[in-house]
Parts: sequence; C-alpha cells; structure tokens
Amino acid sequence: MSQMSGQELVSVVIPTHNNAAFVSQAIESVLAQSYRNHEIIVVDDGSTDDTRQALKPYLDKITYIFQENQGPGAARNLGIRRSRGAYIAFLDADDVWLEGKLDRQMQFFQGHQDVGLVFGELEHWVERGERIPTERIGGSGSVVGSNGDVIVKDAFKLLLGACYILTSTVVIRRDCLNAIGEFDESLRAGQDRHLWLRVARKYPIGKVEQILVRKRSHERNLTLKSKLCIECRIRTFEPILDDPGPLNDHDLVA
Repeated sequence: MSQMSGQELVSVVIPTHNNAAFVSQAIESVLAQSYRNHEIIVVDDGSTDDTRQALKPYLDKITYIFQENQGPGAARNLGIRRSRGAYIAFLDADDVWLEGKLDRQMQFFQGHQDVGLVFGELEHWVERGERIPTERIGGSGSVVGSNGDVIVKDAFKLLLGACYILTSTVVIRRDCLNAIGEFDESLRAGQDRHLWLRVARKYPIGKVEQILVRKRSHERNLTLKSKLCIECRIRTFEPILDDPGPLNDHDLVA
C-alpha cells in the first residue's frame, strides 16, 4: 500500500502454522482497520493443512511467504526482514484485532517519540467464538494522556514476574528492533517475552488502556504446552539475569 499523508507505514507480520480455520479472520481484522497505511506479511511456517487455499482470496492484498517449520520466532523474523514499515505490528493467525487498534497505538507513538513499544489490553475468545471475561494486563503507570494511556513503570521488573504483554497487541518501532535485535529463534516458546525484556531494558514501554485484541483460546494453543513453555522460560531468563546490563530510568519514571 502506498504512503498516505500523515501516516507512517505499519508492517503487520502474521505467522501461521496449521491455522487455516482462523487465518482469514486475522487478515480481515487488519483490513478493517481505520488506519489504512499498512502492509500485511503472512509467513506460513510449514503448514500441512489448507492454509494455502484459505489465503488464496487475499494474495493481492498480502505478501505471502512459505518456509519449512522453524517456529514462531523464525517466522516473525522472516516477516520483519521482508517488511518495509517504520513500525512493525504482530498478529498471531488465531487472534483478531478490534476496530481502531492501530489508530490508538500510532497516536500514542506520535505523542511519545522515545517509546520503543506500545501494547494494549485483550479479551479471551474461546474456539466457538464465545467471549469469556476480560483479562486486565500490565502494571500501574503514570497517566500520560486524558484517555488514560500510560508509560508502564518498572516494565523490566514486571516482565520478570509475568509476561503481561500479548504479542498480538504489540506495535514496535523498527529502529528499536534494529538496536536490540530480533526474536531469539532458538526459543520455540517465550521468545516474545525475551524480546520484550530486551526492549524494556533500553526503552520506555507504552500501554493503551483499551481492549485491542481478542485472543482465541483453543486446544492447539502453543501456550498450553506447559513443559515446553517452562523449559523455554528458564532459557529466556538465564542470559537476561546473567548479564542484565545497566538499567536506565526509562522504565522507572514517566
């Protein structure tokens, strides 16, 4: 999509693996955004189901890339490398964005040029499409606008306790990614938390106090594979805690 006046290009990276039943809804939720200057990059991480068939109606609206199965970190990194935007947004193929998501986050960036990453709230959505109670995420912060958006205080320390940032809610600046590096492809789970920790070490993190995403809960969620997640969590923390580096005051003051 061509550059629109006053709008930075946002690259939306959607990794998918055997999500033929859901991926079209994810794409439609991006196409429905009022923020129009975006490109959609779908990275098929070795799907063996009908994903290619499900994507056929969208091939003139997306960039489609296939790779042998390497995990979500590698799929997102490939999407990042093929993207052109000054901002990168992530959307898992089984989640959907709500109306106005990109607008709210890009407005946040416009008012806070030093922020590296902006995320938001989510609600769970079971496989049948039925909503279940909203989950509030993130810590308290200092109000930075009349709409209640915040710079999260103690972002790094909070992330050591819990991964309160859902990947599908995240928009990150490309120059932030250039400075800290991409997802760790050796982690088959928890690579998102590992990246957020690295961001929080160097940049302020912003939070939109609004539900931006419906996270679909179903039996194939990677997060349900508890043994894998525990192993990767240990591997995530080891390099961070072994060499935490100097923490600046970005995540301590608004």
